Amino acid sequence: FAGSRRCGSGPLARGEMSFVCGKCNFVISSTEERDVHYKSYWHRYNVKRTCEGLHPVSYEVFQKKLAVITKGTKEEKKETLRCDICKKTFASTKAHQHHMRSKRHLQKAANRSSPATPALTPQTSKSTQDTKIGQDKEQEETNNTNNAQKEKKEKKQVGVPLAHCLFCGKRAQSVEESLRHMLKAHSFYLPYTKYLISLDAIMLYLGEKIGIGHQCLSCNHIFKDIEAVRQHMRDRGHCKMSFEDEQDAEEYGDFFHVPEKKEEKTKERRLAPNEVEGVASEMNDLGEIVMKDGRVLGHRSLVRYYKQNLKPVDTEQPSLVIKIMRNYRAIGMKGYNGRSKRNEKSRKDVLHANKYFMKIGFKKNKQKHFKDSTAPFN
Repeated sequence: FAGSRRCGSGPLARGEMSFVCGKCNFVISSTEERDVHYKSYWHRYNVKRTCEGLHPVSYEVFQKKLAVITKGTKEEKKETLRCDICKKTFASTKAHQHHMRSKRHLQKAANRSSPATPALTPQTSKSTQDTKIGQDKEQEETNNTNNAQKEKKEKKQVGVPLAHCLFCGKRAQSVEESLRHMLKAHSFYLPYTKYLISLDAIMLYLGEKIGIGHQCLSCNHIFKDIEAVRQHMRDRGHCKMSFEDEQDAEEYGDFFHVPEKKEEKTKERRLAPNEVEGVASEMNDLGEIVMKDGRVLGHRSLVRYYKQNLKPVDTEQPSLVIKIMRNYRAIGMKGYNGRSKRNEKSRKDVLHANKYFMKIGFKKNKQKHFKDSTAPFN
């Protein structure tokens, strides 16, 4: 609706209102005619054309287009096909042909052409039974194929091999080289290496946890595949083993052996009245006397050897674990060495001395003086 105007001359009388439709360029004489025009297909068609940026169409052109469309629909209706056997109508020849080839139509046509005899009923039941059996066999075959595909997928899921990186899959020549790469590239290290029983066993377990279980080593979150787990651990900084809960200790407890500390007996042992303190219980192969309280007595000629304080050497620990521990110490993961401790102590001493001298300077700066600043000659 474009607007309204009063007609001073023309077919309408003076003082009457006339409306003009801005979409169709059509003059409307009354409100009833306006309502009818707005509901017409011609107005709706022109509104759609203006929305798409096209010019409006006159009423005559619209009637021609409408006649062409209605003629085509009538011809399509005339071409509709019908199946007398099934009593169905079809809008296209393709649908009709598809119906004519269907099993239901063919079965109805066969039943209609042949005379109805009691011998046909068991045949039809047999055919339905055969179709049911065939469908059951197809379902069993599909289930078997699905199970086989699942088994193949499970077989394909293999843990990360020993000489491969757990987080990027890089292959190394040995386990030691692989651990060195994981330490430098991903900051991964094995904690409590001096209590480790078998290095290969724990590396295989971690590889299966990532490769087969698709589980993060730090947060134990499960992902869809191994690439998703590795991406998560690299992005979140979870390239580490967690030892925070009791569940983690139970999970990795089989791979570590922590020796129990012997409790020192602080209480004095009371002797029986007939018991003499220091009676030997047995003598070992080295000629040493082992007392009942656990003390060992040796000959005085060997006192120089008993006074030695040698570090115990764990012969059961593999050499590879020792190399890994040395590598960890080299990058500063085991604290300070002797020289760095001395440097740290000397630095603290210097800081303490500087602080002390500054404190004395503040006190001396505030001490009183008796110089008379008002004296004329001083």
